[in-house]
Amino acid sequence: MMKLKDPEEFIPLLQSFIYLLAFLVIIWVPQLILVFDEPSRSSMTELPFVDYWYYPLTGGLIIGFVIFLFMLVMGKIAGNSGMLKGVLDYSSSNHAQKFYNFAWFLGMVSTGFWFSFALPFPAAWHRPWYMSIMGGGLTGCGVTLGNGCTSGHGICGISRLSKRSAVATCTFFVTAIAAATGLRALTEEEWQWT
Repeated sequence: MMKLKDPEEFIPLLQSFIYLLAFLVIIWVPQLILVFDEPSRSSMTELPFVDYWYYPLTGGLIIGFVIFLFMLVMGKIAGNSGMLKGVLDYSSSNHAQKFYNFAWFLGMVSTGFWFSFALPFPAAWHRPWYMSIMGGGLTGCGVTLGNGCTSGHGICGISRLSKRSAVATCTFFVTAIAAATGLRALTEEEWQWT
């Protein structure tokens, strides 16, 4: 259990808790509205976001707003790989930073998990589990070599007009397109979207 030596040390922890609650409310409230919107859920086509373009638009606006608030209030970039690294870094003695890194990561994972039940969509990708593991491993290597992920470089870095982040994001996308094209050529079968 962490012991606070000075009452002022509690302020960052309280701020982190407030940010976690705000993050969850900002993400969950619009989605809860969609959960109870039965007509739109029952009339979805094979690719639901083609007909419902406002879902990704709303999600993008929410992500941008949360990233902006995080940068404004905390003065830091909200890169998901950096947050995960902060959670797993046992050598750090900055407990307040570890707490809000954990709160961010927990909010992100629990939101995705919760919505997989609350607003189910059919799986869009039918591939063996080992391909997902390999893809995750390669993504982890790319994040390490690129010194950041698409959230850190693509959302936060480009919004700050960082040249390094622009190059990293272009590299991420070109690599993803090449990998997807190569995977399709190697498997010699049509991808099925349902």
